[in-house]
Amino acid sequence: MKRFTPASLVRGFFKVLISAFGNIFLLVIRFDLTRAMFNHAIWGGGRQATPKLEERMIKKLKASEAMDDLLRRLVQNAKGDTFGKRGVVELKPSRFLRSDMYYALQHIIYNIDGARSGDGWSFNINVSDRFDFDNIRSSKKVKFEHLANDLGYALQHFGIVTPYDINVLYEVDLT
Repeated sequence: MKRFTPASLVRGFFKVLISAFGNIFLLVIRFDLTRAMFNHAIWGGGRQATPKLEERMIKKLKASEAMDDLLRRLVQNAKGDTFGKRGVVELKPSRFLRSDMYYALQHIIYNIDGARSGDGWSFNINVSDRFDFDNIRSSKKVKFEHLANDLGYALQHFGIVTPYDINVLYEVDLT
């Protein structure tokens, strides 16, 4: 039988409280992917993202302007009918209510294989990252994205959220 300590009960209480407030806030502002990833960080115990969560990420990645721009740049610079490219895309916060993917992923580590296909290109894309809060980002100018990150950092430090790995594979055709 598992014994509960006063500290574990307090941490559990705060997890429930923070989860409830975080879910309400993220639901109201319609940050669906951020909310799903936040919940996994609280309740997933550090396990890799679930297939359902990965499907949500893929849907956002396929609709992402940043990834579309990256693919178009890679095609412009292609020197043949195939290529492979590895790198990082740093997302920037756009207008606040359109920034769900920024708050969910921020740093997209990619490995892309592209091949000419008829009049377009086909891509196999692997995206990996670690959902964590590894530093304080506050600055003299108060920004919501810094406050959100710093709150995540504190929650991770106190064991309310647990970092986890992200690794998704998907295909895209570009004409």
